[in-house]
Amino acid sequence: MQRLIVIAFFMAVYLTISGGYETWILFGTSGKPTAISVAELEDHTPSNRYLNVTDGRMMREKAVVYSETNRKTFTKVPDSEITFIPILPATSGSSSPRLIVRIPEAKMKTIKEDHSFDENSIIGIRKTQWDLEDKVKEFLTKEFGKDAAENMIVLEYGAKSSDDFVTALAKLIGGLVILGVIFRPNPQMIREGFKFS
Repeated sequence: MQRLIVIAFFMAVYLTISGGYETWILFGTSGKPTAISVAELEDHTPSNRYLNVTDGRMMREKAVVYSETNRKTFTKVPDSEITFIPILPATSGSSSPRLIVRIPEAKMKTIKEDHSFDENSIIGIRKTQWDLEDKVKEFLTKEFGKDAAENMIVLEYGAKSSDDFVTALAKLIGGLVILGVIFRPNPQMIREGFKFS
């Protein structure tokens, strides 16, 4: 029983933190994406996290693919693959990207099937450095330097959906409910009066 409670606790903490983070990110988005070029991103970042980034050029040779591995079988965890693609301004001679696009496995499959990735119009939601996996950040630091890696804007590829907010809020509420159940006070009963038999 104690083991189940511990597992439930950690699951609840994960759901609460993950759901809270995703809800906070989505609260920072408006209904329509803000159009901004990659070059303009180097000077300022819009308050709207929902972006349509234009005039970009992929650094295909510097793209990196991350995936999780099952520790017992040493095989890839299904649907865990994430592709990270650095983006440079289309007309710039710079070799240090300001933007990196994060593409989950399911969306990458769609891109490969219909060739829908457009360097001149990359729609996505601006995340934080939390969404850069440690191994990916190490690679970027090695390739572009610590300052460049730490200041890259992380863009989660794909148009915003109303389901995103519902999913994030459900995770947050679910985590809080589980924590509430785990830490609820034990029921107590009070009776009035006392007499010796």
